[in-house]
Amino acid sequence: MSSASSAVAWAVPIRMPQLGAHLQAHLEAKPVLNLLRLCHRFGTGPNNHLPKLPQELLDMIIAEYMSDARKEYVKQWNRDFECYEETCRRRDHIPEEEHQDYLDVLGTAVGGKSPTSSELSDQLADIGDPIFDAHYSSLHAWSGRICQHEGGAFAKYDKILRKEFGLEAFIAAQRIPDEVFPYLDITRHRYVSDNMNTIIAFLMLPSHVLEESFNEADCAEADGEFYEVFSTMSMCIDPATLALSEEQKGRFERAMRVLELDVFVHIIQLGELVKPSNVNGLAKKTSRTRLFTDDFSKLTTKQKEEKKTEIKEMKRNVEESQWPKLLSMVKYSSAWFL
Repeated sequence: MSSASSAVAWAVPIRMPQLGAHLQAHLEAKPVLNLLRLCHRFGTGPNNHLPKLPQELLDMIIAEYMSDARKEYVKQWNRDFECYEETCRRRDHIPEEEHQDYLDVLGTAVGGKSPTSSELSDQLADIGDPIFDAHYSSLHAWSGRICQHEGGAFAKYDKILRKEFGLEAFIAAQRIPDEVFPYLDITRHRYVSDNMNTIIAFLMLPSHVLEESFNEADCAEADGEFYEVFSTMSMCIDPATLALSEEQKGRFERAMRVLELDVFVHIIQLGELVKPSNVNGLAKKTSRTRLFTDDFSKLTTKQKEEKKTEIKEMKRNVEESQWPKLLSMVKYSSAWFL
């Protein structure tokens, strides 16, 4: 089964775990915060002291409450996201209350000394199924967290974005190409496979999204070993819809402020979000990996650090540039069982 969707819209790139966790905190805190504000505004009685609080102090209390809630949810979303990206460690799948028990056992296994990170990883690898099961439980939990289909876990957050902020979320899975991986500075041990996926997410203005799906009947079989899919999509765009009004710009500003979101650009996006050079007035052909064409393994240590620094600086500059931007966004997924 394959599916593809595309949209042209004003958008801001966001780190998916932050977006999900902060929306979860926002949704679950609403009853408490609404009650707090009502008591502050209309509360009566000798034991109700909330109306006496200055608005500034109430805002500080709410901000502290939300900060604690966001931190807890971010921890949960990051845990599952690290499993999805395959950047988790084996020890991450041991309940915190059991950490010391494992350390005691593993310390005995390496001669009574506290195990090094490498020794700990090797010993944990021998534990087997419990850790493996916990890893896959988090991996599948992540897939559930970002499901935008009707009835999916993220559908309720989509409703909040539309109702309260006039925005939508564009969420897409992305495989990290081999040439990009060395620039990610990932020091944790890979757990299951050499492949790495991530999630690219945007907050965007509501836009017409063109969608198409393909099943086995839509495909041509080649040599009995794989399927070929041929298709194209196009849509008419009204130029009047491309202008960003002050009201629409304010939607992004309010969402970023209320939800405390940060602009986040994954380095895989730099090839798309850095404007390509022009040749004789015509845009030069480009690709998302055009910035990572060097054979990283053949670079000297100094050249590697210089290249990483260049990419980090480019990422920072893009994140600190003016947002939202008018973007063309496309996502495609395919899974075939032959």
